[in-house]
Amino acid sequence: AYLFGDASSPLVLEKARLPQAKAMAIALPDPLATRLTLNRALSLAPDLDITVRAHGNAEIDTLYQLGAQEVVQPEFEASLEMGAHLLLNLGDSTFEVQQVVNRYRTGRYRDILPERSEYWGATALETAIEGLQRHWYELPPDSPLAGANLAEANIRRLTGATVMAVERHKHLHRYPTGEMQLAAGDRLLVVGSFEAHHRFEALLKAEG
Repeated sequence: AYLFGDASSPLVLEKARLPQAKAMAIALPDPLATRLTLNRALSLAPDLDITVRAHGNAEIDTLYQLGAQEVVQPEFEASLEMGAHLLLNLGDSTFEVQQVVNRYRTGRYRDILPERSEYWGATALETAIEGLQRHWYELPPDSPLAGANLAEANIRRLTGATVMAVERHKHLHRYPTGEMQLAAGDRLLVVGSFEAHHRFEALLKAEG
C-alpha cells in the first residue's frame, strides 16, 4: 500500500501509521518541508528511526537536534565516496578506508565543515526554526527539570517537543546535547506542535 500527498501534512503522517513503522527516510526538495515532516513524524512516533537528507551544511545540526537518527549531506557523501575510491586504489585496505569514512559520518562531517562564526550560528538557528511553532520558556526553581540533563529529562519522548537552544546568563547555547544540565532560570527555546507545547508546559510545571 502507498499514500499520495504532502509528507509534512499531519493528516498524511497519521494515515501512514508511523507508530508501527520500523524506519523512515525523508528526502524532500524543500528544507522547510523537511523540518516540518521530521518534527511532526517524531511527535507521532518519538522512537522512530529517521534518516534525513540535508540540503546544506547549515541543516546538519538542526536535523540532528530535531531528532533525526542519521543525516545525509549529498555533497559530503560524494566527497567521501571519491576519497574512499582513491584510497583503495592507492593500496589502503577496505577496513581502514571504511574506518575513516565512518569516523567522518559519526562526527557529523565536522572535520570537513568550514569553521562557523557566531553570526553564522545565530542565522542558522533562525533559519532552522522558521515555520515551526516555537516558544521561549523559563525554567522555574521548583520544576522537576531543574538539575536534570536533557537526556534524563527525555523531553522529546515525553512531550513531542524539542529544545533547540538554552539561554543561561545571557549566553545562548545552540543545539544543546543530552549531557547539558538544566538549571533554574534557564530559558529554553522549544519547538513542536500545539499539543507538544501543551505537554511540555505540563512537564515544566509538574511537581517533583
